[in-house]
Order: sequence, then structure tokens, then C-alpha cells
Amino acid sequence: MYKRHLSTTSNSQTPNSTMAKTKELSKDTRNKIVALHQAGKTESAIGKQLGVKKSTVGAIIRKWKTYKTTDNLPRSGAPRKISPRGVKMITRTVSKNPRTTRGDLVNDLQRAGTKVTKATISNTLRRQGLKSCSARRVPLLKPVHVRARLKSAREHLDDPEEDWENVIWSDETKIELFGKNSTCRVWRRKNAELHPKNTIPTVKHGGGNIMLWGCFSAKGPGRLIRVKERMNGAMYREILSKNLLPSARALKMKRGWVFQHDNDPKHTARATKEWLRKKHFKVLEWPSQSPDLNPIENLWRELKIRVAQRQPQNITALEEICMEEWAKLPATEFMAKDVQVPLIREEYAPSRKLMDFALYSESQSGVVQYSTVQYSSGVVQCSIQVAEERLLNASSVRPTYGALELSVRRVTSRKRRAGAGIFRERAGAYADPHCLTGKRFTYRDGQRELHCVFVDLEKAYDRVPREELWYCMRKSGVAEKYVRVVQDMYERSRTVVRCAVGQTEEFKVEVGLHQGSTLRSFLFAIVMDQLSEEVRQESPWTMMFADDIVICSESREQVEENLERWRFALERRGMKVSCSKTEYMCVNEREGSGTVRLQGEEVKKVQEFKYLGSTVQSNAECGKEVKKRVQAGWNGWRKVSGVLCDRKISARIKGKVYRTVVRAAMLYGLETVSLRKKQESELEVAELKMLRLFESMLGFLTVFSLEAGDC
Repeated sequence: MYKRHLSTTSNSQTPNSTMAKTKELSKDTRNKIVALHQAGKTESAIGKQLGVKKSTVGAIIRKWKTYKTTDNLPRSGAPRKISPRGVKMITRTVSKNPRTTRGDLVNDLQRAGTKVTKATISNTLRRQGLKSCSARRVPLLKPVHVRARLKSAREHLDDPEEDWENVIWSDETKIELFGKNSTCRVWRRKNAELHPKNTIPTVKHGGGNIMLWGCFSAKGPGRLIRVKERMNGAMYREILSKNLLPSARALKMKRGWVFQHDNDPKHTARATKEWLRKKHFKVLEWPSQSPDLNPIENLWRELKIRVAQRQPQNITALEEICMEEWAKLPATEFMAKDVQVPLIREEYAPSRKLMDFALYSESQSGVVQYSTVQYSSGVVQCSIQVAEERLLNASSVRPTYGALELSVRRVTSRKRRAGAGIFRERAGAYADPHCLTGKRFTYRDGQRELHCVFVDLEKAYDRVPREELWYCMRKSGVAEKYVRVVQDMYERSRTVVRCAVGQTEEFKVEVGLHQGSTLRSFLFAIVMDQLSEEVRQESPWTMMFADDIVICSESREQVEENLERWRFALERRGMKVSCSKTEYMCVNEREGSGTVRLQGEEVKKVQEFKYLGSTVQSNAECGKEVKKRVQAGWNGWRKVSGVLCDRKISARIKGKVYRTVVRAAMLYGLETVSLRKKQESELEVAELKMLRLFESMLGFLTVFSLEAGDC
């Protein structure tokens, strides 16, 4: 850094010195020095011509050569008042005693020979990351209080949510007629803070207040009464005798309900405990000096805010308003605010998704294929499974169950949720193909056309917006604590890409569902149920199993209109319908019915479609499906031929293997197919060929002569 370059010429004189005041050279003078230097003149000649010292000329020329400028460079400014050693001293002092004042620090530095102001102390500590703040008020917790609180928390750690819904919470509070019950913000102009519209009137000594006692449970608020005198133990017991049991009856509490109150001396008095014991009231133990976790505090705050908004003018009006607003409070909302969410611990939280690139690529497109696997600790996997079980029990939707025994009549006649096959109780993957098959036979026999569109969603599981997921979970009735658990699983996960040369650094994926997660399918089902709520029709006109959607109609125009409605409903919420993979099929087509268009683009028309593992044909036949089942049976037989043809293995074991592997593959999905005699004979011939390959199995009955229990 260059020092100041001062000239020796000045017109002003000081009374105490004969030396002239100096000043910096002007920018024009400095530029002239550089220009003369470039013209080839020496430093001495330039100094004589411009009346500047030779040393000053040399400094300006060196500066120009180094920085290519004659402007003033940034300077270090005034030196720090406090040395680095002094900074360490005051930082160490406030670290040991955070309550040290700025005056004490000024005195300490002054004794060390450094004179500073309080503002300098504040600025220095702020640069060290220390800021003066008001100390928070917290309960006085001694080690015995902490141990008692931990013991209580462990005792209630595994309590189900239903137990907490059977608790009546109670407390007392004071509400002031004039006072700052809540922060009130106003829009005002500058210097208008004292305008009557922008102020809250107050009086000395509070201006009057009332003391209230109230109780509530998860089912709603109980009684609220005013305590007109100073409360003591006798008055508290009288309040409980007149209001607690009537509140429990009004709230329709279950048998064995629990009463909670804090450790106020009136509540823990020996006479009060004896009275509660005689009345056979079960009391929730509350540790001493416990942090105030009573959910009723949320109700008190909301009550005070609502009362302040109505601005009561006297004590009588204050009491009336309190009673009115108390009856309007939705207790369940404030109960949810205090539910403790069991979030995943930090050491178990980071789960990673590894995108493992496969060793092959598509021959035509050359696009490298990869699979995604989620790696996480066993604790996280157990937590996800527990969360899934609780979500299934807590949400308003239900998963699917096996439906092999369901017939078309039972599936179509029961009134369930419209079209959402994944949420129909006891309806599985066979229900929708069974419905579709029955519908095709009906229209074929009636010589009518049935138009079907098989909708394909583009990267369905990977396009689900996270905010949409949280919204759909809440709308489906999932408890808030489970929503927050799932949010914690998604917020703290990272993804890496691994290939032959190594793996990349971790990065965060902001959209989509975790691949490999046990909750993945259920969360996607919740999203699809909510997104399609407005456009879904009764089954079998709309059938949906996860992201496999079928839209049916009697006319091509109607099915095209329904397809557009589905596209709009899904794409406005973040999903995307793939027009290139969506296919259209007309069952029992009598004349050229044309094609279906999606946003002006023609949808591919097909004669057969594989839906949920079953081949659907436009002529309502099932020949191709039976051939595929026969081929699947032969594939299964080849896998276990070493066991079935081994003479050392008993016939009983061979029979079990055959029924488990071969016959199960042949019969898979045929519950949804109406077989003709020709198809039955094809299956029987295929089975007999397999049985002839090993003589020990010839005594077995064929597929269609076995009882239903043997299948």
C-alpha cells in the first residue's frame, strides 16, 4: 500500500508553524506526469516542469507501472483500537461470564492501557460472532427435575394416540381488560404512532382482570368458569366437584379417562389428593418444574387474541366475551400443536439413493439404463415400516387385499370409492381386469362398441411434487405427526450416482418419491386418490390401480373428453400424461370409429393391450392370454425340471413343487378370464405333456379336476 504523496506548496499558514500545509496532487497533474514519462522525459525534468518533488514523481510513475492507474488505491484506514491480544481477552471474558457488561469490559481494557468506548466493544464482539441479546426465561431445572422428566417421558413413550385423546387437561389463567394480551400490528405513516387508531389503550395497574378456570380434551372444550375470589385449596376442590365430572360427561369421555393438572400448591395439597382419591379420579402424574407442555396453553393464547380483537369495555363484557369465544375454540387443532413427533435421530437419518448404472444400453437409442436403490440403516428401515403401519391405520384410505375369490358381480355391485381400485376394500390387482373382461363380454354380446383409453403417466413416481404429497396426506386424514415424520425422511436424504469409474458427490433430489422405500406405493396411492377425486367416475367406467388408469365410455367423443379432463386434473398438480405411450382400443368395433386425440395429437390405436399382467383384446377373446399362460407354465417347468425328473425325490415333494411353481404360473390371472372349451383343452394338454415327462406324476389330477383348495 502506498503512502500519501503530499505536495509542498500551499497558500495557508498555521500560527504555530512556518511549514505550508500539503495536499494530494490533482488527478490532472498525475496524468501529466505519466504522459511526460511516456514522452521520454526524466523524473527530474518532469519535477522541474510541474514544480513537484522528484520522489513524488517517481512514486506516481512506479504506481502507474504496477497498477496501470493513477487513482487513489484503497487504504487500510484507521488502525484497530483494540489489539488482537485485547480481542482475545474480552472474548474469553464474555465466554466465561455472558452477563459481563460493556462497562466492565471498558474498565478491563483501560487497566490494560487501552482506552475505548462501549460502541467499540460492541463492534469488536459482533465481529467475533457475539451479539448482546436478552436472556430467555426458562424453568429452573435441577438435575433431579431433569431425571424426573426423562423418566416420565420414557413411561409414556409408547402410549398410543387414543390414550392421549382420553385425557382432560385443565389450568387457570388471568385475562386483563386493558393489556397486551397479544401483539397487534398496524399500518401507519411516519410520526403517526400516537394516532388513536394506531394505539392500544392501557391504564395503570392493569385496569381490571378476571381469573378463569377451564378444561378441555381432544374432543372439544369443557366448562369455563370465572374465579371471583382468591383461589385456595377449598375453592379449587369446589370448582372440580361442580365442573369436572359434568365436563367429562359433556365430552363423552371413555371409561377410565384421566385428569391432568399442574403442580400448583392448591393442586398438590394433601386434602386435594385425598378428595381426588375418594372420587376415584385417575390423575396424570406431572413432574415438578416440568416445562409447560400442557396443550391448554394454546387455547389460552387463542382465547386472549380473540378477546383482544373484540375490545371489551368493562369486566362484565370481558367475562361474556370469554365465554362466547371459549365455546367456539376448536380444541383438536391446538391439541395437535403439542403432539411430539418421533423424528429420526441424526445419526440414523442420512439415507442415500444410489443410482447404479447398468452395463447395457438400448441398441437403437443408445440410452444408458440404470436402476435406483435406496441404502439406509436398519433403524431407518424399521422406522419406515412402523410409519407405514401407523399411516395405514390413521388415514381415511385403506390398502388393497387379495381378491382371488371376488367375482365380477361382487366387485361391480358393491358401493365403494368411485373407480379407485387401489383403495377399494378387499380389492386387488385382479379386480380391475375382471371388471374390464366382464364389460367387454357384455358389449360384445350386445353388439355395442366400448371405447377404452389406457392412460400412461410419464415417470409417475418420480414427478410427484413434495408439497402436493404433504397436502394430499393431510387431506386424506393422516395425522400431522406422521406427515412430519415422512417429511423428515425426505428432507434429510441425499442421492449419489455410481458407475464403473466411481461415484459422484451427494446431491439432493427435490421432487419424486424414494425408490425402494416401503412407503413409496402407499404414498403414491394417496396422491392419486386426491388428484383424481374430481374426475373419477364409478367403476367400471374408470378403473385405476396405482398409475395404471383405464377410461371407458360408449362413445369415442365422450372418452376423448374424459381423457382431456384427466390430463388437465393431473398436469395442473405436477403430473404428466405421456401421449406417445397412452393407447386407445375399441371393443367390438363395427365401423371405422376413428381415433382419439390428446391436445391435438393422435393417440395410438391398438388391438390388444397388456393391463395389470392380463392381455386385453379388442374382440373380447382370451386366446392370446391363454397362450401366454401356457408359455409361462413351460418356463416354470424348465426351472424346476431337475427336481421333477429326479427319481430320488418323492412324489409328494414333486407334487408340491409342481403346484407351487408350474401350476401357479399357468393359472396366474386366469381368474379374470372367461375360458372356452378350446382354451381349457389347451391348458389341459399342456399340463398332461408336462406330467408325461416323469412317470411318478401320472397319478396326479389335472388342473380342472382338482378341488379349489388344491390350487
